Amino acid sequence: MILATIIRDLKLTYNNIGQILNNVIFFIIASSIFAIISAKTNILNHLTGQVSIIWFCLLFSIIIGINNFLKDDYEDGTLEQILIKPNEFEIFIFAKFISNWLIYCLPLILFTPLIVLILKINFDLWLQIMLVATITTLIINSIGCFCASLMLANNKNESLLSILILPLIIPVIIFANSAYIVKNDNNFLDSIIFLSLIFSFLAPILVFASSFAIKIIVKN
Repeated sequence: MILATIIRDLKLTYNNIGQILNNVIFFIIASSIFAIISAKTNILNHLTGQVSIIWFCLLFSIIIGINNFLKDDYEDGTLEQILIKPNEFEIFIFAKFISNWLIYCLPLILFTPLIVLILKINFDLWLQIMLVATITTLIINSIGCFCASLMLANNKNESLLSILILPLIIPVIIFANSAYIVKNDNNFLDSIIFLSLIFSFLAPILVFASSFAIKIIVKN
């Protein structure tokens, strides 16, 4: 069921590729604007400041896509059909978490090396930054999908969703940025392990919490 759901979502996204392109373009443009400001004002020239630009541009790019989480499935009755088999509902939601990350986060991560060049960060760090970005976006996606689940029945949820997500994700951004506060391998490895533990702890909880919230919304 997981693979079938992911493939279905990817096929539907292929027919509406414009949304993904909008996210990628926003990510590139926002990072470029920060790079220009940094060059003209001599601020954010430190590695931690430059990397923080990547995290925040990633965050706001992902929020744009999170607004669509389960919206189509809710409106066309797919969620009601899945609820007929309640034992499979959590698996379905887990698959939606994965497909949402593949659709809205993975393309941004693939463009991270370009952002590294735009921000004039040492290109030797691009693999490290992509690894941290991967784990960070997994956490952001999980939190964002959960918050979107809570707002599923609200047709005007864009601004409310951003307000709900930001306070929860700012600590994750801080932890991600801590990998570059001190430039050594031990600090980077500690940050990777810590972020991985956060994701491993949060993801299962948020999948079940989202499933519970969606069941209440659909049944009401």
